Amino acid sequence: MQEPDIIDILRKSWDNFKLNAKVLTLVATFGGAIPTIAYTAFSLYRQFTELRGNVPPNAAAPFISLVFAIILCIFIFVTYMGLINICNKILKNEPVTYKDAFLTNDQLGELVKAGCLLGFLSGIGYICCIIPGTIVSFIFTFVPYILIIYPRKSIGESFTASRKLTIKYLKTTFIIALIVFAINTIAGASLIGIIISMPLSVMINTVLFTTLAEIENNNDKANNVLR
Repeated sequence: MQEPDIIDILRKSWDNFKLNAKVLTLVATFGGAIPTIAYTAFSLYRQFTELRGNVPPNAAAPFISLVFAIILCIFIFVTYMGLINICNKILKNEPVTYKDAFLTNDQLGELVKAGCLLGFLSGIGYICCIIPGTIVSFIFTFVPYILIIYPRKSIGESFTASRKLTIKYLKTTFIIALIVFAINTIAGASLIGIIISMPLSVMINTVLFTTLAEIENNNDKANNVLR
């Protein structure tokens, strides 16, 4: 079985990121960094004023914080999906604009359904134990990539294809997952790091997925998990 070159994947990801850094970082800034900073500032301000006694404890405060957290998650989710679409177009050498960060309602609808299902499965895994939840998240990493890059695939087919790809190329996908985790963890030390870590990690995963898809497409059609 042909195994992808991890160094080549990382090099290709970095080169494409550098060439398109302006659009990628700007999308990550407005869709990820600014909402995250705003939510963090709101939370810190609320805690600080309550501790100083300037604002009495408000029973509605937890609800308000939850609403802000949900809004932040929506921003992050939509931005992440938009970045996948942009990275896919970049790898296809297609012209890219900021408008590519906005997917159609039909696409977002399918992605939301898949995201809810993945969140449910991961949640069950995390409730049972952290390790099963992590495994579920890892196995289905490619679900949004499949739904965006192969829009004719159903949600069920995307879950099946993601599982087969991650297991078939377990060594490569696991090492890349560790690298992406390290990038996000290091960048997570600073909120500004989201501007780089989010688009870079998406680019790496997009290059990884498209590389695996190309290998599969060159294999016997009977063994092609993306057929």
